[in-house]
Amino acid sequence: MRSLWEEGGLSPEEFEKIFENRKLNTFRYVDRSLEAFMETMKRKLPRFDRTLFVIVGDHTSYTYQQRFLERIRVPLFVYSPRLAGMKSRWQKAQGALGSHLDVVPTILALLGGRHCYSGMGKSLLSAEAAGRGVISGNRKEGYYLKDGFVLRYSPYAGETQLYATADGGAVEEDVSRQHPDILERMKREYLGLYETSKRVTREKKVFPV
Repeated sequence: MRSLWEEGGLSPEEFEKIFENRKLNTFRYVDRSLEAFMETMKRKLPRFDRTLFVIVGDHTSYTYQQRFLERIRVPLFVYSPRLAGMKSRWQKAQGALGSHLDVVPTILALLGGRHCYSGMGKSLLSAEAAGRGVISGNRKEGYYLKDGFVLRYSPYAGETQLYATADGGAVEEDVSRQHPDILERMKREYLGLYETSKRVTREKKVFPV
């Protein structure tokens, strides 16, 4: 099958739209574009079998449902012909929470050998990744996910809520009164991580030292 690039590099407007849902057609276009890219690399890249391809999104959006956690799910694809033998390691790491901070250390772990890395991220394949909390959000509203709970911290609005997660989403009910100890612990952890990253960035230092 000829790749899309060989056929003239079809633009999104020219691409055949088979779904009524515009977002699904967008995903289909991206999927075929990635397929064309990988076909081209496999054919033209001499060391294709020794190359690690990493594709990650910079943001997410509501697609199929307006569930709480849909706003922070970001796609991450890691591919190499040599990764087939590591499938079991990936399966064990499916439940680990991660962020963009974890992309680089994960890649370094897959490459093997010793590497110089300084940052707050962890390899998603490491034992340290399990049970670790992850921060998301912006300056006005932050989220901290850990141990089946989501802390929503809104300092400008003077609000702090705690939600429980279930079936890949968060139950839209504040459970702060039912779990005051978890609320305070997660708030301390969130602020500790947030202030550490803010200070390291402001002082242009590496972490860990």
